Amino acid sequence: MTTAKPWAALAIASLATFSACSDVESCLQGVDPGCLGSAPDDSGNCKFGLVRSADGLTCIQRGEDGGSTPTPRPDAGTPTPDAGQSNCSCASGQLCRQDGTCVNLCTPVANPPTPQPVLLPCRAPMGVTESFARAALAACVQTCSHRAAYCGTPCDPTVECTQLLASTAARAACAGADDQACAIALCERQRDLPCAQQQCPVGSTPSCTGTTCSNNCDMPEYNNDGICDDGDPSNAISYVCEYGTDCGDCGPRRGSAPPFKLDLGDVCADPQQCGGNLYGVKSSTGWCVPAANNQSYSRCIPDCSNGKTCPAGHSCVGIAADEDGPNGPLPQVQFTDYNDGTPVFGCFPTQCGG
Repeated sequence: MTTAKPWAALAIASLATFSACSDVESCLQGVDPGCLGSAPDDSGNCKFGLVRSADGLTCIQRGEDGGSTPTPRPDAGTPTPDAGQSNCSCASGQLCRQDGTCVNLCTPVANPPTPQPVLLPCRAPMGVTESFARAALAACVQTCSHRAAYCGTPCDPTVECTQLLASTAARAACAGADDQACAIALCERQRDLPCAQQQCPVGSTPSCTGTTCSNNCDMPEYNNDGICDDGDPSNAISYVCEYGTDCGDCGPRRGSAPPFKLDLGDVCADPQQCGGNLYGVKSSTGWCVPAANNQSYSRCIPDCSNGKTCPAGHSCVGIAADEDGPNGPLPQVQFTDYNDGTPVFGCFPTQCGG
């Protein structure tokens, strides 16, 4: 794993994208100017990464009949070959992986990661008012997650940690009082309890082989902030911390860390895993964005920033984040290079259907 994490400053944002699939599906093909099978718009351009046909009369996918130059974008420089795909024999709509196989981003992965909850921090993070109820809920979520990881017994915090159940359990442990400090202490004790000391339900004992759970991230400010940052695609949004060292947010881990260098189409948590670098967008090769078809995970897609073009069947679309959350007042803001302001673009499937 690398030490520099240029994506870390954006990891606290809720990652979102301008979805090429939804845009193209709302575009009436063969009718609306600039759409697939339609005439170019009044400026002579096609939309969503489509190109003009040889006669200039129709918008087609790149490569269908030797179409002309790609649709210009505000950041366009000298176009380069198709995002590293020039020697690829994959069909339109597919991407060529490093091992020579082809992948379609619209097709779900065979064994996606099981989504895991992000744990509640025992102490209220910045901007959140502390209360007994919040601390009691955090204590329940920590207990539930550790029990499931260490004891092998199912525990769904969305079911077993309702506010009523969590507060009732905390009052019982705090001499019947809504003692905020006591609830925080209960939470921290469970969060930091070693696996071997875990109290499992009757009939089960802790299984600690291969488990990792600490709060020793190399960047301590990322511990216990309510955001999982250890690179596991089941619930992390970055790879700022070593695997298993953000346990208060991610929960205990078992087994080996996920790979840091991934291929196109792989499930990811951090853009650096895909070759993205916000301190060097021009040299980036890929980005980690939410998967198509409303899947719960993210995947690596090719970079097409700085004038690079996309493989056939893909559109070059800006990548943005909603930095104050989906319900906040601020709009999505496109990612740009921290040093020179180069906008970040990725290659999205032109159509995913369904």
